[in-house]
Amino acid sequence: KTNGNSKNWACGSGCVGGAYRTDGVCNCACIPAMPCVAEGGSCTQSIECAGAGSAPGDMACCQGICEQRRADWAGVGYCRYQCKGSFNGPDGSCQVYGESCQSSDYCSIGACCNGVCDGKKDWANQCFCEDICVGSPGGSAGSCQSRPDCD
Repeated sequence: KTNGNSKNWACGSGCVGGAYRTDGVCNCACIPAMPCVAEGGSCTQSIECAGAGSAPGDMACCQGICEQRRADWAGVGYCRYQCKGSFNGPDGSCQVYGESCQSSDYCSIGACCNGVCDGKKDWANQCFCEDICVGSPGGSAGSCQSRPDCD
């Protein structure tokens, strides 16, 4: 687009084909050879997805669809179908707060409470379902109402 005469300007921080590379009037100078696919679009490789990367929240081509990577139990980014919500959790178990679950092994945040990743932090900042959560040392089950949510 610029015949090799691009400018390195801050206004080009979001340029996909080359961060900060502009034509001198803040138009992106480097245009990717292939179009960037938005979240939910079809893909064959992650580089096709707009915002592609390896960290949680970055986009990836997951089973032919561009989607955001999820953080596994250790904070590493994976496609949803291969992500593990706990050390021994099954593949595809990185449900987040508010999503349905089969057990707490499926929740990367919170506990599985009545089929949904939910919960409150107890006095030691561990996540439990509200009905069994203990809000203070020596307190009783169900005493976490004023404690923060696990999200």
